[in-house]
Amino acid sequence: MKPKSGKPKKTSMSTGAWVGHKLGPPTAASKAQLKNLQWTPLKAAMVSRSYMVETHGGGRIEAVPGFNRRRAVTAGLPLSRPRAGSDMVAQSASGLVELAPVPDTTSIPWRSICQLIITRQDDTKEYGTAWFAGPSLLVTAGHCIIDRNNGGWASSIAVVPGSNGTDPPPFNTWEAAGIEAHSNWVNKADPHFDYGFISLADSTVGRQLGWFGFAVLPDEQIINMMVNIAGYPHDKPAGTMWFNSGRVQAAEQAYLDYMLETEAGESGSPVFWYSNDQRVVVAVHAYHTGTCNKGLRVTAEMYQRITQLRGF
Repeated sequence: MKPKSGKPKKTSMSTGAWVGHKLGPPTAASKAQLKNLQWTPLKAAMVSRSYMVETHGGGRIEAVPGFNRRRAVTAGLPLSRPRAGSDMVAQSASGLVELAPVPDTTSIPWRSICQLIITRQDDTKEYGTAWFAGPSLLVTAGHCIIDRNNGGWASSIAVVPGSNGTDPPPFNTWEAAGIEAHSNWVNKADPHFDYGFISLADSTVGRQLGWFGFAVLPDEQIINMMVNIAGYPHDKPAGTMWFNSGRVQAAEQAYLDYMLETEAGESGSPVFWYSNDQRVVVAVHAYHTGTCNKGLRVTAEMYQRITQLRGF
C-alpha cells in the first residue's frame, strides 16, 4: 500500500482520467479457468459474468449440519497478517428491522464482499465495504479511498473478506497493495465519480473466493429491477455483514436510486442483480439522501476501467 516514501503510490494512468496503481495482466492459467462457465445473459452490450462456484476447482460442498465449510474453502490460502484486536470495537444496533444479518459469510456470494478498515493520514480509523471484481481487484466508493476533508489519500487499507465479527476473520486480513480513483473525485470531489479501486498483491484470494460480474444496463431494463445489497453498517455489531433487497426506483446518468435501508459503513457495497447463479453488480453504493439511497451506476467508463485493471 505504501511506497518507500511512506505515502500511498499515486501515479497518472495512461488514460489521463485516473490516479493510482495499475494492476498487471492475468496469467494464461487464470484465463483458462474462466472458460465454459454457465452464463445467463442480460440485454446489454457491456456485461461481465460473475465467477462464483463452490470450490473454483470443480465440485460442491454438501450441506451437512456442523461441517466446517470455512476450513474446506480456505485450505491452501496463503497466510496474511493478523488483524489487531484494537482495530474494531463493538457497536450498538439501531433497531431497524429492514436489515437482516448474513449468518454464513463463508458461502457464495458473501465471501466476495469485504469490510475495509481504513487508516487516514492522521491515524484515525474509518470503515467501509468493497467487493471483488477480479482475482486481485476490488471496487469501492471513492470516499473510502480518498477523503479530502481528512488528510486526502488513505495511508493504508486493510481488506477483510467475508468478515463475520470473529477474530481472526474467516479469510484473514489482507493489506491493500494499491489504490486508484477517478481524477474528478481526486481533484474536485465530484460525487458523480465517487468510486475507486483497490488491488491486492496476491490474486490467490479472489481466485478461491470468487468475484462479482458487472454490467452497463439501459434505463428501461434497470428501473424496477429487484436488486440486493450487503455490507458492514457502523451501527451493528463490529465486523458483521447485513443484507437488504428492494427495487431500483430511478435511473440517472451517474446514479441509481433504490429504496433499501442502509447505514454508514456500507459505502462501496455491491448493488447487484441475481438470477440463475449469476450475481451482476449494477451500482456501487455511496449515499443516502433521506428519501432514498444512491449508488454510482456502472457506466461504460467504469466498466472499461474495471476490465482494464483486472486484465481480462
